Amino acid sequence: RLIAINPPLPNEGYGIMTRMRRHIGTGLFTALMLGLFLTALGTVLPQPAAAQDGHIKQLIGPVWTRVRMSRAEEAIPDGVGQTITFRNDGGISGSTGCNGYGGKGDLTGGNFNISPLRMSRRACLREIGLMEEDFMRRLSNASQWWLRSGELYLADPGGTPLLRFVRP
Repeated sequence: RLIAINPPLPNEGYGIMTRMRRHIGTGLFTALMLGLFLTALGTVLPQPAAAQDGHIKQLIGPVWTRVRMSRAEEAIPDGVGQTITFRNDGGISGSTGCNGYGGKGDLTGGNFNISPLRMSRRACLREIGLMEEDFMRRLSNASQWWLRSGELYLADPGGTPLLRFVRP
């Protein structure tokens, strides 16, 4: 037989969470807490790509310029503008910071599907060339997009952001 060393006094009670768990049962309590956590998490995470379909018109027009995803990511040197522009006819074009590129894209349903891109072939300085390779790899691996706070994100199939753009 176990005896509690410091049991609560009869009028002291337990914390609200403990009382709730005892009242509704541990399994239901756990499911309820998990549901609340996932609901809260959903307000922090980006919207599902399909929800962006109505925002395609906001992409078209002026150039989008790449910015760092986080402070941990290597800074993009001044004068190296990595950009993307969307046109009404489904065309996309931009700059890698050294070369220009272009092609067609399908953005419906929040998807980011691009045709093989054509690209100019200017020689780039080594550092800029490495940044160009990284940019094009990320661009070709992107499969969805969303807008958040005026910024454009391109993400992989799992929803991990690969590129972030702003309009200057």
